[in-house]
Order: sequence, then structure tokens, then C-alpha cells
Amino acid sequence: MVRQPSFYAARLLAFGCVVGLLLALGAGSSVASSTTSSKERTQMIPPIVWGKEQQWKLVVGGDQRLRWERRDNFDLDKGKADNDNLAFVRTRVNAELTYRSLWRVYVELADARQIGARTEVMQEAYWHLHQLFYEARLREDSPWSLRVGRQSLGFGEKRLFEYGTWPNLLKLADGARLRYETPGLDVSFFVVQPDIYQRRHKPVLTTDEPHPMRHTFFYGTYAS
Repeated sequence: MVRQPSFYAARLLAFGCVVGLLLALGAGSSVASSTTSSKERTQMIPPIVWGKEQQWKLVVGGDQRLRWERRDNFDLDKGKADNDNLAFVRTRVNAELTYRSLWRVYVELADARQIGARTEVMQEAYWHLHQLFYEARLREDSPWSLRVGRQSLGFGEKRLFEYGTWPNLLKLADGARLRYETPGLDVSFFVVQPDIYQRRHKPVLTTDEPHPMRHTFFYGTYAS
């Protein structure tokens, strides 16, 4: 299912300018936390901290990427007329609320579009819930943490469960991850259902918001 391009591209580029300005304003500050928040996104504004002991913190982040491609014999079959000029736009906005180092809630919305494509390239999912998880520790100095919800799994070089930035639609999973982390050891025990974007719309196969694969589970242990 190919959606015709409209003035949406101009609106996204304008939004990108606003994101860039916010990133510039917040560039002098850093995200200092015992959690892995700084590894997950770029902040748009300086963190908001409050409470008698500065125990509460809210961080707002996001990014936008525009990629243009010129495709010439893309599938290495000259018998098919698949040459094309198209673009991909991916926008993400997220927020993280933390209380000390005991727990945090992370939510992210995303929008992925293909612009000018003559055929369906399966890289589109309009505004949707991209990530939403809760992470907690028993005590602040505990090496154990538990994360539950929709999340990315960035193990090691991210090859076991790829979470690269090249595709417009990024790999996610719904489930739980129990982690033991010290300066010398990092072990994760996980049970998740991989998310997919593919949907069938009578009878066309297209993409839409992510949803867990039925009767499919990915589980194991990753240590370093």
C-alpha cells in the first residue's frame, strides 16, 4: 500500500528545525544517571530536577532523521523496472522519569514515513507507541535491575538482537529483562516476544504500528 506524498514532508522538516534548536539549547548539559538513559536517546532540553533531595528527574529527548536514496537496479534484476528516487523520515520523541536510582519509566513515540516511493518498501508506521517500559531496583546500590515492557535489546555489539539506526523501522520486543551489572560483570536474563510491523490489509501486505509475534518467544542469557 503506497501512500502519496503530500506537504507532510515540509511539516517534518520544520519539526526537525525545532528539534535541532532544542538540541542546541540543551547541548551544554549532560544526562548523569546510574541508569542507561544516556545510551538510549539524545536529550532535547536540560533535565528537570526537583524534590528536597533532588530525587526526581525528568528528561525529554528525541531525534529526527531524513534519508534520501536513488535506487538503480536495486534488486540486481534488470528485467524489473524498479529504479526509483525516494526518501525516508523517522521522528522519535521520548521522556524518562526517574526517582533516585531506584526506578524509572521510559516512554517513546515514533513516526516513520516513506516519501515518493513508487512501490511499497515496507518502511512506514505512522505515529505509534515505540517503547514503554518500567525499570526498578530493590535498593539504590543493588546490581540487580528488572525491566518490563516494550524495549530494545542492545546486547554487546547489538548483533544478537540488532538495533541499528539504518532501517526506518527499528527492532523492538515486548517482555522482561533481569540484569546483574557490576564493574566487572554484566549478565542479562531475558524473555521477550519480538515485535513486527507487518500487517495484511486485504490482501496487501504492508506495515503499521509494532505488535508482538504470536506464539513466538525469544529467551536466553547474555553475559560479558
